[in-house]
Amino acid sequence: MLTIAAALGGAAIAAKSSDLAGASLPPPYRGAAGSIVVRVGLETDLRRVSIPCCERVWVEHGGTRRSIAGGFEVTPGGEAKKPIYKLQAGALKDEDQARLLARSLERSTGAPAQVSFDVASSLYRVRLGRFETRDAADRLAHRLVDQGIDGTWVAVEGGGLEHAALMLADGEPRATREAEGRWLVVEPDAESGVRVERGRFRGRILVYLNDRGLLNLIDELPLEDYLRGVVPVEMGPELYDSLDSLKAQAVAARTYTVRTLGGFIDEGFDLCASPRCQAYGGMNAEHPLSNRAVAETGGEIVLYHGEIADALYSASCGGSTENVEVVFPQRHGEHLRAVPCAERGAVRIATGSPPIAGSYSHRILELLDERRSRSASGERTGPVALHQARIEALVERAGLAVPGGTLRSLERSEVRRYLQSALDLALDATVLRDAPPDPATEAAWSPEERRLHARFSANAIAERPTVSESEMEDATLDAARLLGVAREERAYFLGYGPGGLEVRAGDERRLVPLPPAVATFARSGGELRGAALELAPGDRLRLMWSGDRLIALASDHEGAAGPTQQPTPWTVFRGEDELRHSIANLYPGFALRDLEVVSRGVSGRVGSLRLLGEGRDTVVLEGLAVRWTLGTPETWFDLRRGVEAGRRGWVLEGRGRGHGVGMCQLGAVAMSRRGHTYKEILAHYYAGARLGRLLGSPADSVSTILPAAERAGAPTARG
Repeated sequence: MLTIAAALGGAAIAAKSSDLAGASLPPPYRGAAGSIVVRVGLETDLRRVSIPCCERVWVEHGGTRRSIAGGFEVTPGGEAKKPIYKLQAGALKDEDQARLLARSLERSTGAPAQVSFDVASSLYRVRLGRFETRDAADRLAHRLVDQGIDGTWVAVEGGGLEHAALMLADGEPRATREAEGRWLVVEPDAESGVRVERGRFRGRILVYLNDRGLLNLIDELPLEDYLRGVVPVEMGPELYDSLDSLKAQAVAARTYTVRTLGGFIDEGFDLCASPRCQAYGGMNAEHPLSNRAVAETGGEIVLYHGEIADALYSASCGGSTENVEVVFPQRHGEHLRAVPCAERGAVRIATGSPPIAGSYSHRILELLDERRSRSASGERTGPVALHQARIEALVERAGLAVPGGTLRSLERSEVRRYLQSALDLALDATVLRDAPPDPATEAAWSPEERRLHARFSANAIAERPTVSESEMEDATLDAARLLGVAREERAYFLGYGPGGLEVRAGDERRLVPLPPAVATFARSGGELRGAALELAPGDRLRLMWSGDRLIALASDHEGAAGPTQQPTPWTVFRGEDELRHSIANLYPGFALRDLEVVSRGVSGRVGSLRLLGEGRDTVVLEGLAVRWTLGTPETWFDLRRGVEAGRRGWVLEGRGRGHGVGMCQLGAVAMSRRGHTYKEILAHYYAGARLGRLLGSPADSVSTILPAAERAGAPTARG
């Protein structure tokens, strides 16, 4: 297991906070020695923070620590400069668009523009100017109306801090105290957490006096406790009660967290509590099943090329994820490639071959046994002669000398003797001997050699003197693999079309032509049995080859249920007047005339959209800016002109919810219910990534997302 040093969290905050004017950091969190600490912004720009009665808490304020049981209230204090007036020109979901609007307004008005993130609304506010009077701000608002921007309003902010302090009022009657500094710390007296108006939270609550002279409410707690409040909000365990999908969500959320620590450092916290970062509900949201998912994946994160991966995820991908650069033009990563998703449902593989009776080994041997007539024409008949003839045929096809001896019975010691002579040139000499193998030699054995050794060891001979028919068939199939007559490839199913199967083996994606009469098997009751196949993207496959000919295809998972629900299509109508007005607010002076899709990603999502204005005026939107501008749930949509309630406009019909990059939460649930592990879910959506562990986490023998057997075979993220 790879390990990553955990010099993150509160330590990262401390390192980055040295440039905050007047910022004195609170003391280290007492309950998190050696662990990553996360600071979550619950609310920003509050004029008052109330801690309700009547639970006892410890409060650190101005260098003193005391116990309070009756509830209290915190307000800004100190000496603030005179209030300033700003003109709010927009509140946008897309940060890039917000900054573009700010630059545009700065150029057209000459007034300084500022972009800030509001945690409560998950919007980026664009504010203009720094005025001493409301009248001056109103005059700028009138100028913006002339540019087509009429949705502005005057906001009052603190004028900065001459002297930072906080006021704490408690007791009956209220006694108010002032203490210097920006921070106030509230710690619970027990394990029940701290209750604020928003809910109950683990760790401790911080109140931070920001540069605007207002209060930010922050929850500071260990990473693993934080995830207990994230996973059930992002993927509700009451509805999605499959453990492995919750474990995949826990790993993705943990990875996202450690990668984005310090993202809002100027505001005193790491990340927000809304879906803009990760939805976080505190103790009120916790659930036993999601708590288990967090605990059983403790410390695990996704790595790509040795770095913490960009583990994006979204609610519903509509049946396929998308390449990251299509949705996020400034981001790159080969682990964030488009993949088909189990959310689209299962497909039936119809090859013209009827379901086959008999075990997997029995049928594969029949397909390989082109020389069975050798036993029929010989002097001896019966099961023993058949098994001998099969082994002779395999040896001959491998280009080796056919053994001259005879298999006299199915006594285990006799079968061992015969196999030792027949496979002498293909088998390590120590595999079928009584003496224990040298550890170094045994470590180099193939899986087939290990199974043969276990079947024919001295202990096996003593315990089970006779080899059963099915066990003999399994041993013969292992011999076929050892001799290279049969080659079994492990892969993951991605899709099925006229060209055949699309599969991923290792990190390679390729198309496998499907013969018209290939044998098909499905797992049932722990065994592979002949059956038609119902496959969904991500399902495990076995492909059995004889030379370059595919002779059998097996679905290697136990689950048979499809997705919990199909992707729900959506339709959005945008009237001409409505859209023209909103776009004019984004791009002052632009008069929308029409929309034109410029490019699409491999899934069909709109990668870029051209806004056509009057004359030759155009604006090209890329990635998520398309979604935020048009107000759609996703960028996977078709666009056409239409009329609704007598209004002309555009009809957008699409699928999916979120951005569609990385892990699809609905698809993860579908994979889990089909029997996939959380490592396989992560491997499907973050192809080529590895599973690492944060330093100090519990030890684990797993070294990568994919199971070791599949790595050895050749070829084998928020919305």
